[in-house]
Amino acid sequence: MNLDNLEIVKLTISILSIVATSIFSLVTIIITCHNANKQVKESEKALKQQEEQYKKEKLYDKEIIRIQKRPYLVVDKSSTCMCNGNSDHHMTIYFRNKGNGSAFKIEPVTQITASNGNTIFREEPIQDPIVMVNELCETKWKFDSPKRDFQFSITVKFEDMSAQLYQQTFILTLDSRLHIMVTNYAEPELVNK
Repeated sequence: MNLDNLEIVKLTISILSIVATSIFSLVTIIITCHNANKQVKESEKALKQQEEQYKKEKLYDKEIIRIQKRPYLVVDKSSTCMCNGNSDHHMTIYFRNKGNGSAFKIEPVTQITASNGNTIFREEPIQDPIVMVNELCETKWKFDSPKRDFQFSITVKFEDMSAQLYQQTFILTLDSRLHIMVTNYAEPELVNK
């Protein structure tokens, strides 16, 4: 080989070496950028999942606190029914607050249709619509019918300290000897206003 050809070969090798190094560097940069973008997206996704998990846990904790502080009414055993004559029946049903928070704006339904067709009316408005923990709320009812031994339900609405509205539906029976018995354990249900 002559000297000129040798110089051309060296120059070509140098150019090829520069081009190869540049291509390798470019490929390395592209791969690095791709991996960095992938890691950023994975980090953003993990952060979003953590935020969603935090929100869910916060809502869950808030719901647990709400349930722990809510009022919980039960029908007290001192509830009674009297008959003044053959068909003039008067019931006094007491609701006791067994929850961990006070019940406000207590409002039972005003009229009930029993399983045997009797219509039961609430006799008077609630005198004290606030029931603290372990206190009683007295409700007075009447029906004019000789028919006894039936089932009826009373829905009571009330608010907790946060003004969240609840309702409880109690299913009761009145037997032939005028004993009032509870047939269910009513859970307070949150009501959308």
